[in-house]
Amino acid sequence: MSEMTLITKRYSDIVDFTSRVNKSVIVFKKKSLLADKTNKEKYPKLDVSDDEINTAKKDLLQSLSDLESLAKDTEYNSKLIGLSESSALQNMVLRNDTDRKEIEVIVQLLKENKPLTKANFLMLDKIIAILDSERNLLFRKMRTARG
Repeated sequence: MSEMTLITKRYSDIVDFTSRVNKSVIVFKKKSLLADKTNKEKYPKLDVSDDEINTAKKDLLQSLSDLESLAKDTEYNSKLIGLSESSALQNMVLRNDTDRKEIEVIVQLLKENKPLTKANFLMLDKIIAILDSERNLLFRKMRTARG
């Protein structure tokens, strides 16, 4: 595989993964916002359907499970090749017990249909920021490789 093909594959994987996580987090943030009666009155047209919540839950659980698998199993890296080479993501998921445990807490809350806390959203935002940074880095590499 050429370097350009490899970079493009990594970029595509990260874009897809980030998009799934980001869309799911937005749905859960809307749900959290609408749990407050004041916000519901302030934004009467804002709504989150059960279908949106179920899809977001499924996607976010799968994505976080992928991250957990990445931390536990080196063979799993082939599925998330772009993610496995991210040093920032490795520091968070593979080497940082606190962050890894926070991800496990989020997975448990989602499985139990419990609301996410502000700390949980901060962790999800941190994951998204790392993924966005990695995506931007790969995009620059693609532009440089093309000349």
